[in-house]
Amino acid sequence: SACLVGSEMCIRDSPVTKDFVTVQLLTGLRGGELLALTPDDIDIKNKTLRVNKTKHASGVFTSPKTLSSIRTIEIDDITLEILMRYINSSDTLFDTTIGTINYNLKDLRLSTHMFRHTHVALLVEAGVPIKVISERLGHSKIDTTLDIYTHVTKNMKLDLRKKLNNLCADFAQK
Repeated sequence: SACLVGSEMCIRDSPVTKDFVTVQLLTGLRGGELLALTPDDIDIKNKTLRVNKTKHASGVFTSPKTLSSIRTIEIDDITLEILMRYINSSDTLFDTTIGTINYNLKDLRLSTHMFRHTHVALLVEAGVPIKVISERLGHSKIDTTLDIYTHVTKNMKLDLRKKLNNLCADFAQK
């Protein structure tokens, strides 16, 4: 199970939770979009994923959040490998609920949506154009993507400030 180093906090021995959040981190899918995926949504040959529905906490399936949320995204080999493990498990790939996943993440003080936000930050840091990221996430407006990135990077800037202060202290002592 996934654990924080030097900590007793773990994803509660749940390979499904670990796989679910890994796919979220690598695709940026909303939790409901990931829960709604079926084997037919995976194009193995072209390594793409079709996002065209969402599963609500009530168990009801609907079309995604907005029209621009209907999309086809590129996926990497790790994501494909994880999704392939769940192809025969049920009608949908992940036979679980957002409540269960979030419960398993609770001790780590994480939620499923954090992995979507982290996906944005990783892509921006990797130099992927914001318009491409926005389309990948199914945002109808680039502003939504920028807001998420700003939110995620605020903490990174605080961390940078601490590191710069430490560097300055080191220089002053030399």
